[in-house]
Amino acid sequence: MPVRSARVSSARFALALGAAAAACSRTTELQPTGTPSAAGRPFLGEYIHPGAPSDIRDSFGGPPQPRSMATPRFVYPLDGAMLMRNWGGMNLQWAAGDGNHLFRVTVDGQRGAASIYAGDGACPAGQCAVPVPDALWLSIASAHADAEVQIRLDATTGLDGPVSTGQPLTLTFSPEDFQGDLLYWSNLNLGLVKVPSGSRSGIPFIDAKTPAAPGRGRGCVGCHAVSADGCLIAMDVEENGYQYTLGVAQPKGRSREVTTLTVGDSVSFAAIHPDGKRILTVRGGVLTLRDRSGMKLTTIAAALVGPAGNDFATHPQWAPDGRAIVFTRLTGGNPPGRADWTETGDIAVMPFDADQPRAARVLVPRASDESHFYPHVSPDGRWVVFNTGRKPGRTPLPAPTGNLSSYAQSTARLRMVAFEGGQPIELGRATHAPDSSMSSPSFTPFAQRRGTLLFLSFSAKLDYGWVLDQASVPPIERTAGVVGAPGRAQLWMAALDLTRPGDPSMAPFWLPMQDVKGINRDASWIPNGTCPP
Repeated sequence: MPVRSARVSSARFALALGAAAAACSRTTELQPTGTPSAAGRPFLGEYIHPGAPSDIRDSFGGPPQPRSMATPRFVYPLDGAMLMRNWGGMNLQWAAGDGNHLFRVTVDGQRGAASIYAGDGACPAGQCAVPVPDALWLSIASAHADAEVQIRLDATTGLDGPVSTGQPLTLTFSPEDFQGDLLYWSNLNLGLVKVPSGSRSGIPFIDAKTPAAPGRGRGCVGCHAVSADGCLIAMDVEENGYQYTLGVAQPKGRSREVTTLTVGDSVSFAAIHPDGKRILTVRGGVLTLRDRSGMKLTTIAAALVGPAGNDFATHPQWAPDGRAIVFTRLTGGNPPGRADWTETGDIAVMPFDADQPRAARVLVPRASDESHFYPHVSPDGRWVVFNTGRKPGRTPLPAPTGNLSSYAQSTARLRMVAFEGGQPIELGRATHAPDSSMSSPSFTPFAQRRGTLLFLSFSAKLDYGWVLDQASVPPIERTAGVVGAPGRAQLWMAALDLTRPGDPSMAPFWLPMQDVKGINRDASWIPNGTCPP
């Protein structure tokens, strides 16, 4: 599948490194967790964007310009983000400021510095974008594992002209490499896309073209769940228009190839037990436990979902030890046929004792003007991340109870609560901006700093600098004449530093291996490994 390239050719790219640093810096592969041999070594780098004048290095000696309309301004990356130290694809983007034609970005840290130069050719209509060569960016990142860099932006009208300096950014790089395959849903193939570990682009993985048994006519494939080892995938398979059945795939070998998709009973969401032997599904608010082939084992009694006996469950997720599930609970009276998308949701926990479900407890109760949905448990089982939406909301799904449907909810934000209960924590830095349609947050299975540094993946309608201005994208999603919010959902990630008091989240960053042209949702990460043949 075509992906927007982040590479830029240049006749002028100089990079001075130690020999070992140079050897490890020219790859964008997602390597196994560990510390590269070059981590922490000093570097000195420079990149000149094509079309910039040959004497651009000497153009920033003029007098400083007070802040004014000429002051340039970064629009991406976001200040305070922690980025993966072994991922390339950085696209620096900024507003040029009035009258400026020459630009210098300086990356400065305790372990080295780099300068990036650009002229008008990088700034059509004053909107500048410079994809940084991976060799340079990965050298900066590797040298600053678990360390900060300051990024400064200078702009000038020309040689010896006044120099305007924008507000600097502070970025941090992860202590360790990030590993594993990425699976996500895209509307470009109405199915799942796989980004193999080490790749910078995705390929169609499971969609309507995947051979299925029985071979009924099919459409969209999505809402997937993946086992901890990546060797079992459960998903919704659309049949006959908005009628969804359970699809089960068992990837084979090291490449995790899927040759056949087994289609079964009607479902809306699924979750796979950590042992990979059972699948929990929901349809019409009813939880059903199945074997790994999708065959029904038992239905969980409604009385365990809520004491009234007429409450609904949806969005189930297993705790990593398999001893409980978290889910969204809807009280009785939710509109018929709408139980799986939730408009009156609590976040609840249902214990499993020797594989037997017990009565659920409410973890986060809904409020009169808010609803909660899409819970997910951290890899250590201590935290639950979820979305909260507020009235009035906006969604492409008809919602007679105040437009609080969880689907593509415009007002949804990110929050977190201890698995054992307590006051929810607002993840304000990760949410970044209000009304950005945060959706389906999930912890990655990889923690760092001995479990105190976690990472969230989620979809959101945040601006990706100039490359994707969400306000300029007309509403795409609609159902029965109901139109959702403008914009195109993309995959984002944010770090959570659990040693920070209050909000542990950092600013998010855009995942560079996705296709910016698609609506992208539901990121799942799979550790490197091999499935049975």
